[in-house]
Amino acid sequence: MRAIRLCAILAWVGSVSYAREPATWTAARAQHFEVYSDAAPETARSLAAGLERLHEFIVRQIGLTPAPDRRVRVIAFASAGEYARYRGNPAAGAYFVGTGDRDYIVLPAPAGTGLRFAAHEYAHVLMHSGAWKLPCWIAEGVSDVVSTVQFRDRESRIGGDLTERSAALKAARWMPLEEIFACKSVSDSLFYAESWAVTDLLMFSPPYGARFPALLAALASGVGSERALREVYGVPVAVVERDLRARLARGAPAVPLPPVPGAAAEVHVAGLTTFEARALLADLRFANGELEVAESLYGELARERPSDPEIHAALGTVALRRGNIAGAAAAWKLAIDLGITDAALCYRYAVLADERGLPARAALERAIALRADFDDARFKLALMEKNGGHPEAAIAQLRAMREVAPARAFTWWSALADALLSLDRRVEAKQAAVEARTHAGSSEERDHAGQLEWLAATELAIEVDGGNVRAVRVPAGAARNPFIAAGDRPRRVEGALREVKCGDGTIRLVVDTADGRLSLDVPNPSRVEIRNGAAAAFEFTCGLQEARKVVVEYAATSLVLRGLELR
Repeated sequence: MRAIRLCAILAWVGSVSYAREPATWTAARAQHFEVYSDAAPETARSLAAGLERLHEFIVRQIGLTPAPDRRVRVIAFASAGEYARYRGNPAAGAYFVGTGDRDYIVLPAPAGTGLRFAAHEYAHVLMHSGAWKLPCWIAEGVSDVVSTVQFRDRESRIGGDLTERSAALKAARWMPLEEIFACKSVSDSLFYAESWAVTDLLMFSPPYGARFPALLAALASGVGSERALREVYGVPVAVVERDLRARLARGAPAVPLPPVPGAAAEVHVAGLTTFEARALLADLRFANGELEVAESLYGELARERPSDPEIHAALGTVALRRGNIAGAAAAWKLAIDLGITDAALCYRYAVLADERGLPARAALERAIALRADFDDARFKLALMEKNGGHPEAAIAQLRAMREVAPARAFTWWSALADALLSLDRRVEAKQAAVEARTHAGSSEERDHAGQLEWLAATELAIEVDGGNVRAVRVPAGAARNPFIAAGDRPRRVEGALREVKCGDGTIRLVVDTADGRLSLDVPNPSRVEIRNGAAAAFEFTCGLQEARKVVVEYAATSLVLRGLELR
């Protein structure tokens, strides 16, 4: 009984620690960052301005660029104790975590360390958002090097000594570089020290620095570390280690670079309400993967403000992560009905709703109204309109897209061709079908594009054979020969009329064509369509002819003449 009571008390204490009122929080918003802190407002403002300066430096000098329109959320706790409640790794002085919607940097509010921890994590953010799939040693090494950035009035500096890293290398026996490149023992502090040292060598040492971008590109493409070093620098690992030891022994100064302006960043500072601060920390719990805690915190907020669309959207995202698809769809639908202004969420709901057979058009239209350049939403709405029998609306959405990504080019052109065909705009449809064929990635796609091209070049016609009526496809716009019968497999060929052979009740035309001499029977002259004749009536004159130019239309199955065009 005492054990049960103790568990209950611990559970209560835990819930209180999660739900307690947060301190006063400040938000400092700049172009690329939104910084939240429960320290003094000046702390948030200064950190936001410093990060903007750091961003400018990294983009200019290192070439890492962030994903567009994606602010990084930075949470700086006033106390190390409060920060420790949110970090997963007890040894982490700061950490980065990315979700599908947002990147976070979480750290104690900077003091004597300045931007160092924030710079290290921001390098990770840029590599993550830029989809750079780098080996862990180079990712950690680049982040450590970036953390050495110093800003001065007339210059900026990067590189130089990291005291704790170089001390670790002097005090211990090194791990083989092959082991570092294989990302073994990543929990060992020596792994991080060697990763920093070798990256610093490759970035700034004269024999290596100029080719460092090529090394990054090779590693990002999946080339193994040792092979990449050989191909880019033409040296084995042993030479790299020799140069590394020599560089550490003599010491390497920081590299001076052009200054980065510090006063240009525009930062807007405002206080957060208690509700907003609690929502912020619930977001962080979700980003950390603490789904049950996040759901509980969001639930409390939803009960306090049932008409807040952002909270219901967050509950839907938690539900989706936990595999509750129906719950996610219901929560997101409620968020949209309450007027949420998140275009991406409207689109995600539309995709989910469409998969479940629920109405999705309104959500897509809202996503586009909120963000006119939302190509994914326009593309999905275009396909929905086309399949729903609204070709004009489909064409409008397709042509309003800002960019057609290569991965969807075939589908885009095919959908456009199909919609144009529905409107009988055959010339445009054929052009679109030809484009679709150029983007086809398989034989099935090429066949489909060819079918669209054929449909654009032909049209339906009615064929009467005795008492039977059937629809056939004929060349679009071509005059239809009424004497062509079912099963004729009609052919049309140009040639010279050489002879008309007449017998007992039979007539046969002999025509010289590019493929040789062709003999065609005329069992009933009244059932031959004559075009371009000089008179209303035309008679077959028996005997040799003067090689008159003609076009004959005939049944390939029976070699019976069906039409004669005089040239």
